[in-house]
Parts: sequence; structure tokens; C-alpha cells
Amino acid sequence: MAVIKKGKIHGKIGKYIYRVINGKEIIQSFPHQRKVSENTKATNRIFADISKMNGKIYRLIKDFALTKVDSKFYYELMAFVKANFYDSDAIGINAYSADWQAIPGSQKIRVNHYLKVEEVLSGVPAMDIRDGLCIVNVPQYEFKRKRNYFMQEADYLEYSISLVHYDFDLKLATAMHDYNSGRFPKTDDFPGRILEIPLTLSGRKIERGLIIACVAIRFFASKASYGYLNTKECNPVCMIGAVRKN
Repeated sequence: MAVIKKGKIHGKIGKYIYRVINGKEIIQSFPHQRKVSENTKATNRIFADISKMNGKIYRLIKDFALTKVDSKFYYELMAFVKANFYDSDAIGINAYSADWQAIPGSQKIRVNHYLKVEEVLSGVPAMDIRDGLCIVNVPQYEFKRKRNYFMQEADYLEYSISLVHYDFDLKLATAMHDYNSGRFPKTDDFPGRILEIPLTLSGRKIERGLIIACVAIRFFASKASYGYLNTKECNPVCMIGAVRKN
């Protein structure tokens, strides 16, 4: 419906809209919404699900990495989630599996692309799931004067292991376990360890979902100093494995 004000038309007539801007009459075609196909709607829903799942996992890993993550990490993690849970050839979240299954490619995702974990330890820790336990094999640390150029002001370091669990039913990500080695002098060797971490959350056994294991190395000025010395350029963090059980 249109009206005439001061001799000029304002409003809609048929497929056209009459406006007055700066004293001039302007006629525009009426905008119309395009019908969205069912395929487009389905694609948008899948993308929303991927973004929500990725965002919840990313938030916990970013926090574990002291918020000093690579700018590409979010998108690499999203590609990992999409490829393994939502692509047409992926095993969906609702598909049944009797045992925990390793997800290939997770070790290639670098949370931080600068100083690498294997440049500090003798290698990258490895994870496996057996008998209701997450087994993490942590390589030894060997002091080598020529190699230990990182974080010159740090005299102590420690490594941490974090397990992140994503519940397919509740669509919730939780940091289910954190392990710290304790600080040791940078100039001393530190033996490797095999950690056995129970797959439990709040005292309850985890029966299904996605579990991602990460390792991080922290640097300190002394054995009793309060804050971390890590910077974005010196913050070794990486994913060491991921498993799923539907």
C-alpha cells in the first residue's frame, strides 16, 4: 500500500517500492526471497553441527595451550572433525563400533607450528587404548647443550598431558584428565615414562565418544617460580592421538 505525502508517493505499489530520498522520488523493485533448496538446508545444518563440535573441542585445547595457538589450528581441527565425522564417506557419529578405534591423521595437526615437541623431548609421545586405560608413552628428555637453544632464561621445564572427551549424546566437550610430570632442571636428563590413565569422568567409566590426547611443554625460571615463560614462538604443543567409539 502506498500513500501520497506532499505530492509524492511513498510505499509499495505492485512489485515496486516508491521512496523519497533527499527530495527525489526513487522507484525500486520489491526484493524477494529465493527459495532455499532442501540440499542447501541440509548442508547448512551439517556445517552448523561441525562448527559447534569443533568450537567446543578447540576451546579446551586452546586453554591447555595457554591460548598461544597457531592461527591455522582452528581450521585444521575443523577439517579433521569434518573429514572423520561428517563427510559422505566418513563413519558418522551414530554408527556403532564395538571397540575404541584410532583416528589416523590426528598427529599431523600442530597446535603451535613454531618450536616442536620432538625438538625438546626425544620424540613425540604416543597413545593407545587398552583395557579401559589410555596408555601414553612419553619419550625421555636428554640435555644436549648445542640443541637446547630454546627459552634461554628458563632453567626448569615440565610436560603435561591432557585428555579431551567429546560426548556424542550430550554434545559436550570436557577435559577429562590432566597429568603434569613435575618440574625438572633443563640441564639434567629426565627418563621416559609410560602413563596409564583410566578412561573415567567424574568417577564414571567412559563407554563411547571421541578422546583427543595432547602434550604440552612448559618453561619456568626456577623450580618454585609462579608463572610460565612460554611465548607463542616457544610453546611446544601438539595432538598425539585421537580415538573414537560409537
